[in-house]
Amino acid sequence: MGRPLANARGELGGVRERAEAMMALAPEALTPEVLPAKPGFAQRRIDRLPVGVVLCLAPWNYPLLTAVNCVVPSVLAGNAVMLKHSPRTPLCGDAFERAFEAAGAPPGLVQVHGSVGGGAQTTRVAVCGLSVWRGSLFAVCCARSVSYTHLTLPTIYSV
Repeated sequence: MGRPLANARGELGGVRERAEAMMALAPEALTPEVLPAKPGFAQRRIDRLPVGVVLCLAPWNYPLLTAVNCVVPSVLAGNAVMLKHSPRTPLCGDAFERAFEAAGAPPGLVQVHGSVGGGAQTTRVAVCGLSVWRGSLFAVCCARSVSYTHLTLPTIYSV
């Protein structure tokens, strides 16, 4: 199947626009915040630190736009990314990997995987496009070994 070529071409402009917007926002968003003084505390601050390896599972219907929303902020925050696209859009992940290599990124910063078996190396997961039922199961599976899971689901149900 895959994304129709006409739609994919139209998606590219949005990918570039979002990536540039995220790059413009990153310096301010990632700057540590010094909080007001409070008795009993030497210094209070919020630091935004890398979390490690981020797993991005991208759906077939907007394979570039959804992936850019995960890949770019993750890399800007100092994380490596494992990117897994739908089997219906297998070449999209390769395009991300090649783009980062062409930009001079360190080898392996963005890695494309045909299938993801999980593992201790994954500390953060971002998913878009799962059904509520599948998303709920995915969240339960991640709960034991992943420090943060972000799911974009149509409706939230208790599990």
